[in-house]
Amino acid sequence: MAFQDYSLIQAPMAGGLSTADVVAGASRAGALGSVGAGYLSGDAIMAAADGVRAAGGDAFAVNLFIPAQRDATDPEWRAALKALAPCYRQAGVPVPDHFPPLPDFREQFEAMLEARPAVFSWTFGRLPKSMMAACRARGITLVGTATNRDEALALAGDGVDGIVLQGEEAGGHRGGVDPLGEGLPLAALLDACRDLE
Repeated sequence: MAFQDYSLIQAPMAGGLSTADVVAGASRAGALGSVGAGYLSGDAIMAAADGVRAAGGDAFAVNLFIPAQRDATDPEWRAALKALAPCYRQAGVPVPDHFPPLPDFREQFEAMLEARPAVFSWTFGRLPKSMMAACRARGITLVGTATNRDEALALAGDGVDGIVLQGEEAGGHRGGVDPLGEGLPLAALLDACRDLE
């Protein structure tokens, strides 16, 4: 089934929520199941894809995080932790003194290629043209995430097969290039991007 034929996509929830059983269950139900692989190593991505197939999932997506253009500065980290401290306190969780680094994106990407999902989706940026070509050579559909019209236009210009529009209703997790940039409610974002259909 072509990506455009899916009326429901199971969100790629990184951090362990999109288990092989969840992704395969979505796939068996006629939705596009999605492995949230942003925190997974290459080996773990391969194991997740094998697990989805073993659980009966045929077509599914793998989602990764495009790496930031630069690392946060120490003052930026301190400001972020200070801003999040009330949330941690309310949840009864200690405020971390650091966040672990993300796995190597190149390793993740190569594992995704080897796993050959039906769809590769990503968030937090744009995929380099060479990586898009590697996916196309394997018949993998490409889907990027946009949180505003400019991001959607950039992805459309890149020639992606689909764009996930993410409104401000997504809360603190925004898939845009600039996580502190202005967000729009989903209805307004859809209106702003109607001419891209």
